Amino acid sequence: MRIPERHFVLFILPNTIGRARLGLTLGRAVGNAVVRNRSRRRLREVFRRRRDVLGVSLDIVVQARPGIGKAAQADLEAELLSGVARFLKARGAGR
Repeated sequence: MRIPERHFVLFILPNTIGRARLGLTLGRAVGNAVVRNRSRRRLREVFRRRRDVLGVSLDIVVQARPGIGKAAQADLEAELLSGVARFLKARGAGR
């Protein structure tokens, strides 16, 4: 399922391995290598801190949009959590 957010697009699917996994894609449009690597570290930290809330068996791929490098850490966390919540709500509704 594709879930657009302000700073990235989430692609989420359930998996059968019993744990959440994270994939990241950050193209050159996001910024130079420093900006891309910093953004990767920040997204991984959000995932690490909130893994328990994100669901036990989900594959989450984050496709970053330009401007993610200037986003606050709290905004990234809120967007990731809201995207996962939207997925879980849609999945529970039988979609």
